[in-house]
Amino acid sequence: MQVHEMVDLVTSDEPPMRYDTDGIVNAGRRAQKRRRAGWAGVGVFAAVAVVVGAAIAAPTLTNHPAKTVTPAATPRPLVSADPFTFTFAGFRAGKFQVQNPIDASSAYQIAAVYEIGRVTQDYPVAPSNNPPVQAKPMLYAYLTLYRPGAFDPNKVVGGHRTVVDGHVAVEATGPGETLDITHSTLAWEYAGNVWAAVDTFSNSSTDPSIQNLEVLVAGLQGATPTPETVPFSMSYVPAGYKLVEASTHSMPGLNGIAQARGGDYGGAIFAKPALPTTGLTQPYGGVDGANPAGSFEVFVVPSKNSNEVLPPGQTPPAAPVCEHGFCNLWTADGKVQIEVSSGGRLSNSEMSKIAKGIQLANVKDPASWPEVATALVR
Repeated sequence: MQVHEMVDLVTSDEPPMRYDTDGIVNAGRRAQKRRRAGWAGVGVFAAVAVVVGAAIAAPTLTNHPAKTVTPAATPRPLVSADPFTFTFAGFRAGKFQVQNPIDASSAYQIAAVYEIGRVTQDYPVAPSNNPPVQAKPMLYAYLTLYRPGAFDPNKVVGGHRTVVDGHVAVEATGPGETLDITHSTLAWEYAGNVWAAVDTFSNSSTDPSIQNLEVLVAGLQGATPTPETVPFSMSYVPAGYKLVEASTHSMPGLNGIAQARGGDYGGAIFAKPALPTTGLTQPYGGVDGANPAGSFEVFVVPSKNSNEVLPPGQTPPAAPVCEHGFCNLWTADGKVQIEVSSGGRLSNSEMSKIAKGIQLANVKDPASWPEVATALVR
């Protein structure tokens, strides 16, 4: 089960569709594996909160509003010296709303994409015992803007070359892995070896079509470069690890895009060695949000969003709780968690040292958050 294929769809006034037990567990493990790893039986109650959900037609992020854009006659630059800088803004094109980017890496930036009339799953929603409801038109989509030379159009599976709005482009449509999902990709060269790509995963084989997506080509425009910020700073990173990805208002990578409105605060991925910055056709970890090779990850999340929940009334431990490649550290009031996950690559003592070296900003005041370039050791 892939992140984009968790179709336990809900709206604010309807009960969620019911999965069978295996489907719920598998979906939860896939989307929450970074938070769940190895915690069974270590004394912290694991709440099985499956990260699936929905948004009604044409939603807009509170912190990241989309706007209607009239294409400029000449493309504005989409490249900055510091890769952890956002260089485009959300926009409306046809029936699509591209949100502001919330994730940046050494090779790309990512933004969620919504479509009018389609349900978009990016809320964490607990499973329900309510009877099933009829499935709605579902869409999971994102736009990735790659740094120069990072995207390789020749590696797009099933891709064929075309020209869209004067830009060299590659288009591909094929089946998803399960649940009758159709995966479509439209990638185009915005300017001089700078490529953008939109990927959609839909339970309709015809909506959106590649032709529908082509309106996004003219809509993408450069914006005033904005340094990415995160709600924490770090004083310790193990030797040899390099920052490869960071996120604001979400977990890093496509898992964060799949939960864009879940209320998470931010995160980062470090890898040893650093991950490739050329030859890509997808963000690190691929479409199912797998852990990048040789990486460890940091998340800052509301405790209510975590699968590692303290029993009611229990005072949060003062020190990190580490086991099986995973560490948790709570704020004194228990409302915010710092999470470090290494999949067993780092010892408990190393993960604990990372967690204790994290200094939180005011998570409720994004204006106070430090820039990635100064907050995270690289």
